[in-house]
Amino acid sequence: MRHKIISYSVVLLSFFAFTNCAGTQDLAPDGSKIPYEVNTIIINTDMTENEAFKAIGKHFIPEGYAIKNSSPEFSNVTTEFKEAPAGALQASVDVRISASVVTENDNTKILLNGTLRQGMQTSSFDIGESTIKQKGQSGSPMRVAWDEFYSVAKSFSDNLSFEKR
Repeated sequence: MRHKIISYSVVLLSFFAFTNCAGTQDLAPDGSKIPYEVNTIIINTDMTENEAFKAIGKHFIPEGYAIKNSSPEFSNVTTEFKEAPAGALQASVDVRISASVVTENDNTKILLNGTLRQGMQTSSFDIGESTIKQKGQSGSPMRVAWDEFYSVAKSFSDNLSFEKR
């Protein structure tokens, strides 16, 4: 009997550990769930394309980002990498954000994409770059990068939508 209780306990604990590995489900400003694996945040705005391009570029500065390059002709701005708070694995996490402003059917949208660069703080080992996605456990490099990326978007506007591109 004791063996069965121990076996059931192990199965139950394994189930909880497995189900918690998916990561935290974030909520959009409207309260809906943000799907896992999305990598594009869309800011819907009433501004003109030119106004939105200038506004998002200016928004990055007080958020602690330096502008790497901008193209008024293509309504695109990209930041330099900025260090985000370290996660549980003690990996350094750097975030770069790219914004493209597009107008479709008289609706202006700012498309945000992010890049994560990570390495280990205890060495000069560079793990590389990857696209920021809504996934990962709290404290993981991807979750730290997503939290930073999403925070920048939310501080600009609550009118957000999300896509996997």
